[in-house]
Amino acid sequence: MGGICAVMDAAESQRAVIMGVQDGGPSVMFGAATQPDRVAGLILTHSPARSRVDVDYPFGYDEATIAEQSKMVAEWDLDTMISRSFPSRGNDERFLQWGRRYMRGMASPTAMRAYTEEMGQIDVRDLLPSIRVPTLVLHRREFAWAPPELSRYVADHIAGARYVELPGGDADFFFDETAPMLDAITGFLAEIEPRTIQRRSAERMMATILFTDIVSSTERAQASGDAKWVVQLQLHDDMSRDLIGKHGGRLVKSTGDGVLALFDGPGRGLLAAGDMCSSLDRAGMPVRAGLHAGEIELRGRGCGRGRGSHRSAGDGRSRTGRGVGLQDSSRSRGRLRLSIRGSGLAPSQRCGRRVAAVRPSRALIIGRPDVRNLPVYKA
Repeated sequence: MGGICAVMDAAESQRAVIMGVQDGGPSVMFGAATQPDRVAGLILTHSPARSRVDVDYPFGYDEATIAEQSKMVAEWDLDTMISRSFPSRGNDERFLQWGRRYMRGMASPTAMRAYTEEMGQIDVRDLLPSIRVPTLVLHRREFAWAPPELSRYVADHIAGARYVELPGGDADFFFDETAPMLDAITGFLAEIEPRTIQRRSAERMMATILFTDIVSSTERAQASGDAKWVVQLQLHDDMSRDLIGKHGGRLVKSTGDGVLALFDGPGRGLLAAGDMCSSLDRAGMPVRAGLHAGEIELRGRGCGRGRGSHRSAGDGRSRTGRGVGLQDSSRSRGRLRLSIRGSGLAPSQRCGRRVAAVRPSRALIIGRPDVRNLPVYKA
């Protein structure tokens, strides 16, 4: 989503309708849940929330299907992969030649195998109820790589989402029977013109809240004296602001002996917390950090604190000594797995400190950032 926002910023577009196709779907779902002020609408094509079967999810690939796909990738059977993705062009030799060149230029067999295995681990089902933007879910009936049930599941779990099943079997909308898919997309866009988008006084989104406080701040203030303590607090605030910004966060406010910050995912929040603990410790101001990963409520510019945020603060502040505590409000930790993936953090060792998990909590309330009311960007 960061790359999409960079393009939008360059085009001076504050909000856009975002389209995710196949394995691009989970990232734009995450963006819609965590940055609703940038997403005016969501279009998902052949984009499952999870691709593999689970105890409560019988729609995905079973072990036999996964083995078949792995074998196809391992043998680098390009013609079969291209024909399955674009059956309408399977007998077009020129298209197959182009497809082979494209696949070879895109990735090596080893890289493709690693990518396929990585994508098979993604599970964003817990994100779906947090998506509250207009959503269109599209699926072609004969699409070979995923059954329609996977897309129906996504539509059923996003409030107000529209599911449209289309004829054909090609992966991308610009092949096969394009007219029905384009009609569905243009009709959807016409219904979410900027003048019909009404912002509510309160909005909910997925986010990670970071609380910190200086260890034994009262004793340190008494030992330092007022003048020296003010200088130390200013250094603490400046360093915290820089480190939070370095990891893509937003400093909401200083709490006097700590800070409150907002991140779009746990991975960035954990990295920022680890940096702050290490850097401020070296500066002689050791801190504790507590994080809450889950759904929050944005209300005005003020900062209310619901039960979840109080528990997040307590998770960090109740600790003796120093460290980082993490609270995840998702049932199956799917949101957390997606958000930490790629951050370099392993489940058993994040920021070099033990991470505590506590029971799920309710939504949080935190100040809403300023938002420019610009037109929807249709790409």
